Amino acid sequence: MEAVGRPQKIIGKAALFLLLLVIYFSLFSFYGSRLFEKVFLSDTVFDENTAIGPEKVAGMTDREAAKLLNEEIENWQAQAVMKLKYAEKEIPLSSSFVEFQVRQSVDEAADGQQNRLIASVSPEKLEDELNRKMPALQIKDHIDIDLLAADLGDIGDYLKSGESVLDLSLYLEENGKTAKLAEVTADGLDSASIRFIKENPAISIKGGSSVSFNSWIEPAADKISEESLNLLSSALYQLILKTNFDIMEKNQSTALPDYIDLGYEAKVKRKKEQDFIFFNRNDYDYTIEWTADNGNVYGVLKGIPFYYTYKPELKNKKTLKPKTVLHFSPNLPYGQMRIEQYGETGLMIDVFRSRYEGAKKMDSEQVAADFYPPDHQIELYSSQEPPPPPEPEETEETDEAGTESGDETANEEDSSVDDEPPSEGEENSSSDEQNQAEDEESSSAEENNTENAQ
Repeated sequence: MEAVGRPQKIIGKAALFLLLLVIYFSLFSFYGSRLFEKVFLSDTVFDENTAIGPEKVAGMTDREAAKLLNEEIENWQAQAVMKLKYAEKEIPLSSSFVEFQVRQSVDEAADGQQNRLIASVSPEKLEDELNRKMPALQIKDHIDIDLLAADLGDIGDYLKSGESVLDLSLYLEENGKTAKLAEVTADGLDSASIRFIKENPAISIKGGSSVSFNSWIEPAADKISEESLNLLSSALYQLILKTNFDIMEKNQSTALPDYIDLGYEAKVKRKKEQDFIFFNRNDYDYTIEWTADNGNVYGVLKGIPFYYTYKPELKNKKTLKPKTVLHFSPNLPYGQMRIEQYGETGLMIDVFRSRYEGAKKMDSEQVAADFYPPDHQIELYSSQEPPPPPEPEETEETDEAGTESGDETANEEDSSVDDEPPSEGEENSSSDEQNQAEDEESSSAEENNTENAQ
């Protein structure tokens, strides 16, 4: 057994020796002459067509090449603009994060070819910087920091001028690029809308493009009830309020439907050209996935996570009391009233979208001001004039043979009660009575004179 094992060991050692020789001669062909020149010919210069990074160093000594590179690095650090971008967030990154190994670059440079200017970025320092300037991103769990540091080092390798912007979304893990960002539910949809959602389970939202609800629902709009259309469009509106998408068009009813919560209505109606339209301001594409069953619908937005968190907030809610409006009609009998329209309270509320960086509220923008006017109560009253009062009834004298004292008493009472002058008829009657009395007195006097003469 030992005799068989020894030849195998000898063959292995020989193979290893030959491999080392190959590596040695390969390296010597590139760096041997330069090493020899460095040791024995210190003033030897680089050959023609030799470059380190973006700088040509042909005809230069090592010291001259190193001096040139240091000067160009200083110029680059003073002028270079480096930025890191993630969704809505963009931060500057100091060029000092790129560290250059000039001595090593010159020593390892091979004559007659393009050589790398060795530059690197510390992953640890880079992670600390991102955690400080992008605290909501959770770098450690989502970003490949080593790959990002290597790409930043490559920018330094060639002293790239101008502005360099690296999109951190390119360094996300694959499962992080299709994250669940927002969700919404609605119920009470009719069978036609459920059937449409099952046949069209997704809305594609391209970066830098707008989406129209009416365009999406158009194939089945005539079959779906108005209530279900408004339920679905309002659910989409609630979903969009949890993003940074711009709302281009949103409508509302004159009275809040009882199947939609205050502040979340997005009414649609093709005949009145009422639509719900939003715009994706981001560079990334997103998808809304729908599932529906038994009148219920569930929607979820998926894509690259936003940097900020967006939340809808309702403010300044007011209840508007109805007024009473009076109308008058001659067709209504005098003194009557009826209610033509009962009053209903109105509502108004402001819809805001607040932006958070982690738990810190950054700002808030108003998205909508929903106003549902009150229905005033209308009361109808008669405009007819009141009827004239009834005329007083005349009373007849029943005691014509009253005594003189009774008549005098009655006359006194009449004069005390009614001081108004007698009417023309009454005056004529009084004169006739007086003349009759005078005739009776004269006839009585004549009779007395005749008796005295006898």
